[in-house]
Amino acid sequence: MLRCHVAASEAIGGVPREILYDRMKAAVILKLERRISREGMVSVGGNAYSVPDATRSRMVEVHSPADEVRIFENGRLIAVHPVLEGRRQRRVHPDYRRTWPPNIRGRRPRIAALLSSALATECLISGWLSMMPSGNRP
Repeated sequence: MLRCHVAASEAIGGVPREILYDRMKAAVILKLERRISREGMVSVGGNAYSVPDATRSRMVEVHSPADEVRIFENGRLIAVHPVLEGRRQRRVHPDYRRTWPPNIRGRRPRIAALLSSALATECLISGWLSMMPSGNRP
């Protein structure tokens, strides 16, 4: 519960004069708007949490109760992480990242090679067509 108060105070840049509870088990939920970094991470409380690669928005809403970080895109829950202790830590959820087959990972597809083979095929076909008598061409 104290961690939530500290995080809320840091987020709003000050401390409240009074905190009211409806019952002692009530959880304080900190709601923030955050920008997604180029690496697909959202910063909360000095730590970075991943979002799925398929996330379209650059801004998301973050709900941070005491034990987890929930990230929402347009009101839809897209990511859940346990709260990291301390600062300057990163948590990348493996389900939120696309994986590539081993033979493609780290390399761009060789478009030039594909185009050159397509061009070679086209030249070969046009060469065959040019050698055929004009009456037999498809």
